[in-house]
Amino acid sequence: MSWDDDINIYNDPIVFLSRKGDATDPYKHITETVQIVNGYAPLREVPEKTYKVKVTSEDKVWYEVEDEALTDNFFQVDYIQGVVFFNAENNNKSVTFEYYGKGGYYTPDSRMYLTGDSKFRLASHKFKDLDRADLEQKNRVDELIVGNPQPSEVVDLRIDRNGRVYKVARDRINAIQEAIEDTFLGDDGRTYTSLKQRLDTSDDTIEGHRIKIEEFAALSKKISKRVALIEFEHLIPNKNVVSSPDYWDWTEAIKAALGNGNVELYAPAGTYRTRQVNLPSYTHIYGDGFYNTIFKLIESAPVNEFLFTNSDWNNGNSYIRVADLQLDWNRARLGSTYEIPAGPTSSGLMFANTQYAWVNRVFSKDAGLHGFDITSPEYNRTSGQSSPTYYQPKGCKNIWIDGCIATGSGDDNFTTHFSEYIYINNCLSYDPLGNVHEEGSANTNCFEIDDGSKYVWVTNCRAIGGVRGFEVKAHNYAPAARYITLDNCTSIGSIRSFDLRHIGHHTDDDPVSVTAFDVTLNNCTAINPKSNTLYQSLKPRALIISAYRNVNISNFTAIGDSSGLTTGDSVIVFQYKSGFINAENIKVSGFKNADNDIYITGGSQRADNININNFVSYESAANGVYLGSQVLNADVSKVALYKTTNTGTGYISVNSQNNIQGLSVTGYLKQATIAGVDYTTPPSRIRNGMVISSSSGSALSDTSLVAASTSNSVAKGSKNVIMSTSNAETSGEYNAIISSSGDSILKNIRGLIAASNGSGITGTDIFEAVILASNNVINPKSNTVALGWGSGNPSSANRKIELDAANGTIKATGAITGSSSFSDYAEYFESIDGNKIPSGYLVTLDQGYIRKAKDGDDLLGVISETAGSVLGESSFYWQGKYLRNDFGGLVLEEVVITEINADTGLESYRTALLPKENPNYKDSEDYVPRSERQEWHIVGLVGQVYVRIDSTIKIGDYIKAVDGIATKSDERGQGWRVMKITKPYVEENGFGIAMIFIR
Repeated sequence: MSWDDDINIYNDPIVFLSRKGDATDPYKHITETVQIVNGYAPLREVPEKTYKVKVTSEDKVWYEVEDEALTDNFFQVDYIQGVVFFNAENNNKSVTFEYYGKGGYYTPDSRMYLTGDSKFRLASHKFKDLDRADLEQKNRVDELIVGNPQPSEVVDLRIDRNGRVYKVARDRINAIQEAIEDTFLGDDGRTYTSLKQRLDTSDDTIEGHRIKIEEFAALSKKISKRVALIEFEHLIPNKNVVSSPDYWDWTEAIKAALGNGNVELYAPAGTYRTRQVNLPSYTHIYGDGFYNTIFKLIESAPVNEFLFTNSDWNNGNSYIRVADLQLDWNRARLGSTYEIPAGPTSSGLMFANTQYAWVNRVFSKDAGLHGFDITSPEYNRTSGQSSPTYYQPKGCKNIWIDGCIATGSGDDNFTTHFSEYIYINNCLSYDPLGNVHEEGSANTNCFEIDDGSKYVWVTNCRAIGGVRGFEVKAHNYAPAARYITLDNCTSIGSIRSFDLRHIGHHTDDDPVSVTAFDVTLNNCTAINPKSNTLYQSLKPRALIISAYRNVNISNFTAIGDSSGLTTGDSVIVFQYKSGFINAENIKVSGFKNADNDIYITGGSQRADNININNFVSYESAANGVYLGSQVLNADVSKVALYKTTNTGTGYISVNSQNNIQGLSVTGYLKQATIAGVDYTTPPSRIRNGMVISSSSGSALSDTSLVAASTSNSVAKGSKNVIMSTSNAETSGEYNAIISSSGDSILKNIRGLIAASNGSGITGTDIFEAVILASNNVINPKSNTVALGWGSGNPSSANRKIELDAANGTIKATGAITGSSSFSDYAEYFESIDGNKIPSGYLVTLDQGYIRKAKDGDDLLGVISETAGSVLGESSFYWQGKYLRNDFGGLVLEEVVITEINADTGLESYRTALLPKENPNYKDSEDYVPRSERQEWHIVGLVGQVYVRIDSTIKIGDYIKAVDGIATKSDERGQGWRVMKITKPYVEENGFGIAMIFIR
């Protein structure tokens, strides 16, 4: 029983309506508009989950979610009860639902009992009593109104323009309101919120289908006669010979009925065995449904015949409609061995050089080549033409295929070639046979948009089995299908659910395709892609793109069975010179044995310029996203990867040149691996120049950054940074201006300006130069750090301090002050015997070395630990590393320095005046500085030092040395005098300690 039928319901039963969802009882396509009340909207029928529920409204785009919280434009569907839930902000909004209904449960009010009402047992009794009370009250009010005198205006209000008199004015107003509300209901089943909304929507629909409607009307006008096929039964040659009508030959009867066209031919239920049927222009042939009216190729039909085709391939045909029948190509008539000829041939229905044709509710089965073929009279390989830019003439145009089914074809069930403006809607394609190909390598597909096709829309179609569910392609001898849209299509159990490719444009030596462009996939679903015997070596994929560019993929869902894809397989693959692909709102789940959910091939055949946005993987492949080598222009953002196996890697990129943002990884062994580096936290990476958190500015290099800056700061050079700065400009390489202002400028290589104003390094031949904490300073020297201040124009004369890294010198225009407690000036000296001399001993010179001083020796100084300035340490290298002249000055030479650009590998050269190295210097030997060697000592020469003293010393005494210890001198001697005694003499120690002043 069908709910749509007129049915008699006895005894108020509960009605259970359940559609099978197959060709005999398909799910019902429903579009309805429902108002959201209290956060939910009940649907007319329970929706089929495979096809999903689509929600539309004028003000926003809606997205279905399962577990997420319901935000403003999210909704959830209860696929058991047939209810759609929204958040409270959408209450009272009217939205449109499009779905496939599989039935429902309909309970009459007579079977609903009331729990808290002692007067009424059933809801139906309660409703009837409420209706009675309402009618009684209405009549009482009406009688009061009518029973009293009324003004003429009120009497006129009760009478409509046709003279009908209503009892009261309210009845007339109610009738008017009911008529207005009826106008809100559209033919598509939608209830619109206003008449304007319905008219606006109708305008859009009419404009979108204008050609179809107008040209279909033209076909109807051209029909001059309407006949039934049985009227020509007398032309059957074997009618009186064969006892059963199932074996009659209807060839001549059909030919006579069609004549030269301008005919509507009705074929009642039955089987019509015939040779090829040639349809002239202005023909409408239809039957009683594709399981009742069957056209079948007769046993004598040769292998190359079609069942239905248009009559004139050369001059063309137009205005043909085929509807409500079955086309059985009758493969069994040929036996087990036969060969399908090359070219357009042997199909169930084939149109060539045809425009304005409609194929509605036609079932094509067991075709020799194609179930439905919309094409030209020739393919490039059969006409002598073989060029990826040559389009065969006389293709079809403006063809509509609606509600059709195809199965069992020797090649593809549905296909198009060299035709344009083709609309394939609401069709089912399942289990193509593929026997025209070599066994085990049959490229036999459910839907194939092939060579030279343009402007093809495939909408609301389902593919089951086959090698490819939906293929957009071309051979190497033909131009690629282009301007193709697949909308709301589902592939179930094919090896490759969706495949875009241009053969002959994949390998390293192949040219890039000049025609493989412009394909769109919207709301498409791949369910369980898996291997089969049709093409044994082909690896399963949910989506694969080869050679095609400018591809948009939106709202794509891949649902896997863990047995479908295995190790070495990837769910979604972009490869073989494809690129400029936008993939957004992608969902993948269930491919637990696959290697990758999304794989972008690298190397010389790499895919590039890929944008992946809003990608979710749930309990799926080992790795989430994999970017191969040389993929340099991929943008991956808003990615959520989840599983519980603690295996694989969420994000892998062979190089570090791609953008990553918003990567969330849960349950993987590694969060990410980029350029061989493993990450425990998903990184964000942004390539190309960037201006961020700035009111103005420009980043003109791929590796330049302007951050937290104002006043049009410009970073021009490679690897340049301007940060927390205003009015700044950088060029050159490896330069940075930080926390600065006032037209600061950098033009050198490896330069830095920090915490400065109006300062610059402007010489392009300057390297490794820095300006710190300065105002209006120019640094003109390489390998230096400059600090300074000046008013007026920036100048090198405003430098106050210079640190020279090349020569190890420090220059300052002001005093250098030691602010610590260190109190003497010292130099390094070596002991004469190589032994350590303890601190506080007085020393003298002996043959250029030092030893403890004796009585009568000239005193050099004291072994000191309080030196504020120390010379002669040779801290970094052997003191003889560089050659010196006769007066100890460094010998300088001009050196050519070679630099290699890390990005380009190119070499550049510059000259510098540097100290000349001693040829005896050995760089390989480890150097120990003098401060770490016992024979070298810090000797305090000037200032306040601590010295060992004997018992004779008092404050104010002059001193002399006895075995390095200070004793009282009766003469001033060298004038070294005791300032204070810090530790008195102790006999058992053998010395005390005093502070003396050396001058």
